[in-house]
Amino acid sequence: MKKYIFIILLFLLAYEAYPQVRLSTMDSVTTFTPTDLFWLNTKPSSTFLNRKVSWRSLRSNIEDFIADSAHTWAQRQTFSNGATFSAATYGSTTFSDSLCVVNGAVLAAHYIRPYLSTTGYIGDLTKPFGYIYSKNFVTVNAEGNDSCTISYDDSVLTINKELSVGTLTVTDNITMDSSGAFQSIHFKPNTYAITAVDDSIITIDTLKTNIELTLPGDVTSPGIEKITMTGVPDGHIIILYHHDLNDSVVFQDANADGNLKMAGDFYMNVGDNIAFMMTTGDYGGSEGQHWIELWRKDN
Repeated sequence: MKKYIFIILLFLLAYEAYPQVRLSTMDSVTTFTPTDLFWLNTKPSSTFLNRKVSWRSLRSNIEDFIADSAHTWAQRQTFSNGATFSAATYGSTTFSDSLCVVNGAVLAAHYIRPYLSTTGYIGDLTKPFGYIYSKNFVTVNAEGNDSCTISYDDSVLTINKELSVGTLTVTDNITMDSSGAFQSIHFKPNTYAITAVDDSIITIDTLKTNIELTLPGDVTSPGIEKITMTGVPDGHIIILYHHDLNDSVVFQDANADGNLKMAGDFYMNVGDNIAFMMTTGDYGGSEGQHWIELWRKDN
């Protein structure tokens, strides 16, 4: 009995004298030796032979295992030395989350919708994509045989194809070089109703160019002697005409209370028209809007 107790004590002493090395305490130069493991694990058999390996070999085997495996990350990952995601032979890299964070900062705050043949856009109405940065933005032709490039050189935005715009609002100005040309000009038609035959002022509260007057009768006493328009810049041009077969309107030249600068009074009948250009300045001590006659057509 004492013999067996002695053997058990030796067994326990051997175990305590040579404890196993934890992976958490190893570094790149840690190497297993026979004393790093329980002595029974060091016997030369195929079952336990590979238990004695270097940390470098162990790490290499772990990396090979990771490279050949698919992974699901339940929590946020930190890549301190950078990371490269490649489809390679394993398919694609998919980011299911709608938020990508780099060094604590949001890289893309909105969901980037992939290209779909049925829609062909990124983002959606509820999560539009905020910014797209590109040295040259290329739009592919739906026919697949051409593309359009949009570029910017620090001062000029260039589109290398014909541009078609349904509605264009310009808040400042349009500049055209000496080679530029309009193939056609269309001024949106607007109407303005003169409410009484003795009205002498046309007051327009929005910026307009092509104006058809509607008449309550003959507006000839005293006639129109002043035009005011809201938001009008210097150089703005208006064209006035009417389609009333039986009525006329007269425009008074240089009336003391008016602001029309004309080559004499003008009686406008159906089919006639007159054009003015607005300018500001001091005309005989009168500041404000002044409308200079460009042409009159007595048709």
